[in-house]
Amino acid sequence: MIARISIITVLFYSLLMQGCASNPSAGEAAAKQAANSVLTTGRSVNKIVVSLDDSLELDRKEAATKYSLTERVKNDLQDVLQGKGVFDSSAEGITVNINVSAFRLRSGVTAMLAGVLAGADILAVNVEAESNGSQLKNFKTNTSTALGGFGMPAPSQRINRMSKALAKRIAKQL
Repeated sequence: MIARISIITVLFYSLLMQGCASNPSAGEAAAKQAANSVLTTGRSVNKIVVSLDDSLELDRKEAATKYSLTERVKNDLQDVLQGKGVFDSSAEGITVNINVSAFRLRSGVTAMLAGVLAGADILAVNVEAESNGSQLKNFKTNTSTALGGFGMPAPSQRINRMSKALAKRIAKQL
């Protein structure tokens, strides 16, 4: 009995180690992402344009406008890129076009009373990096939060959280 458990244990750990060995290391993954980056060529972003998709429902567009969603995303991404030293509005460079394809924001009362039971706030975007009319990169990304309750009841707090998280994701994928 003990020998059988030991054999099973050894097989399990050897398969586990083999699976870990076949996955790229964090350094290799970072190198691969850097190789796919449009910002590794010494170029920088000079313009960020954020728009709401026409397919968004009217109430979601109104909420996005009320809480200045497009300006928040633009400013947060600009802050992240400036922190990395890859944003220069005075130089010719890359334009990042961001189209908000999905947006859901729970009301403050709903978030406070129902919390995660009311679902999540969602912000999804399509991102296109282009230079001189030529597309350099195109990808989709999103973020969401189910926080609410007494910790983060205000919609503006939740939008700030999602916008900052989204900006970091976009910058990482550029």
